[in-house]
Amino acid sequence: MTQPEIPQTPVGGGGNGSSSGDGASSIAALRRISRRREETQEQCELCGIGLSDDHEHLYDVEKRQLACACPTCAVLSEVRAGRTTYRRVPRRYLALRDFRMSDEQWDSLAIPVNMAFLTTGSDGGLHCHYPSPAGATESLLTLEGWEELVAQNPVLSTLEPDVEALLVSRVGERHEDVEGQPTEHEYFLVPIDACFELVGLIRVHWRGFSGGGQAWERIGDFFAGLRARAVPEEQT
Repeated sequence: MTQPEIPQTPVGGGGNGSSSGDGASSIAALRRISRRREETQEQCELCGIGLSDDHEHLYDVEKRQLACACPTCAVLSEVRAGRTTYRRVPRRYLALRDFRMSDEQWDSLAIPVNMAFLTTGSDGGLHCHYPSPAGATESLLTLEGWEELVAQNPVLSTLEPDVEALLVSRVGERHEDVEGQPTEHEYFLVPIDACFELVGLIRVHWRGFSGGGQAWERIGDFFAGLRARAVPEEQT
């Protein structure tokens, strides 16, 4: 983080007999600091108010884009549901330790990588995306395959349309899950902004055909963060 510029003379003059010009210079410096802080602080994209680092997001279902939001605008988006294209993104993170998905079911998704996120749409559709160096790429799915997954994993019926996703990682790297058990495949129920974060870091850090060490390190950090944050499904 950039360190703020510190005025060299006390505001309004100092004990060394600073002139009024020195005081004015100090005030100008403070104003510059304030402007810089305002420029670097994220703002609500609806009303313009400054936001904390841990702010909420809204999802535009037509443009498929996220918008940073203050608590007031986030609540208003729920009140105005049906009259706006924005949906409030929830903050539910579940680790689906007992999730059932066969290799055949995964292969039927026809995804060229071992990560994907699936969402249901408010229009009744089903969307499957996988992260790539070019961004999120959509893979077409049939509802028949999804209905089979929901029957095997009832938690999927609780997904909020558009704003929650089933995030699948089958990268084959052996590690411990949220309960410390060894596993290679992981399944999470996450907010859509978490999926956007994964897509963004892959787009920024991926190099060449295999991605490179830095990209896989960032992906590992991302899933480590998910494991730390997600609550086991049976505890909800």
